Amino acid sequence: MSKTVAGLCALLLGIDLVAASPRQRLRPVTWSVAMLGDLRSGDSGIVGVAALRARMQSGWHVYSLSQPAGGPRPTAITIVSDPPFRLAGAIGRPAPDTIPDRTSTGLSEIYSDSVMFRLPIGVRAPLPRGERPLVVAVIYQACSARLCLAPRTDTLEVSTVAR
Repeated sequence: MSKTVAGLCALLLGIDLVAASPRQRLRPVTWSVAMLGDLRSGDSGIVGVAALRARMQSGWHVYSLSQPAGGPRPTAITIVSDPPFRLAGAIGRPAPDTIPDRTSTGLSEIYSDSVMFRLPIGVRAPLPRGERPLVVAVIYQACSARLCLAPRTDTLEVSTVAR
């Protein structure tokens, strides 16, 4: 390949990357996770509760866990620090707001501003005393009135203590 063709390819590629990069870097949702107290050692059922919070920039929203199929991507939450942890029941959440879905004839279930999910944490076997990480993965899609970003996965970690 000639230097001119290679230079032109690099220039075009660079222009494409510059044009795409602001959208790729856009992060209108910030997630955090915290334990609501210590874990109970020795149990094999629900041993504690984690609070997972999303904060959205003004004008942005995420979709509920129960967003109907055929529209935007519903939020999904999983525990990935296995073993020993698992979700031990239904995720506690507030009722979402509903808005007309511009991509179909139905309604979308959304959270804007902020939302907190309560994750019941369980273990597969009796939990020994001590400290260990709890890792949570959240798959979500953020949208505004003008733009929907591609679904993304954020992974968060919080230290737990079993007493």
